[in-house]
Amino acid sequence: MVMEIKEQMESLATRRDLDTQDLTEIASYLLTQRGVAHSMMCGSILIGGTYDDKYWIETEDGYVIDFRTIGTPSGIFKPSDAKHITYIGEEVQGSVNSVRFEILTGECPSEFLP
Repeated sequence: MVMEIKEQMESLATRRDLDTQDLTEIASYLLTQRGVAHSMMCGSILIGGTYDDKYWIETEDGYVIDFRTIGTPSGIFKPSDAKHITYIGEEVQGSVNSVRFEILTGECPSEFLP
């Protein structure tokens, strides 16, 4: 189920008007609509001695969703596939509903749902 949103998120991730929080909230909305258990996270990532503030998603079945960090395997990956990246953070509450989704993306949410 998690991989179902990959193509949709990849197209949105190329948009420079959406920041990491926006992309994380959009992905969270899509996962929620598909009934996928997950947590929105906020904190930092450590790559090669450099910290960067970041939002990302951790799914109950062990995936990380992060479409803005250079060096991630594909935007949706298992931490074991990116051992060079350390995520440090805490869960935050998302605020995306269908109206906010449409404001952020400019698209009707139903076009992204099965």
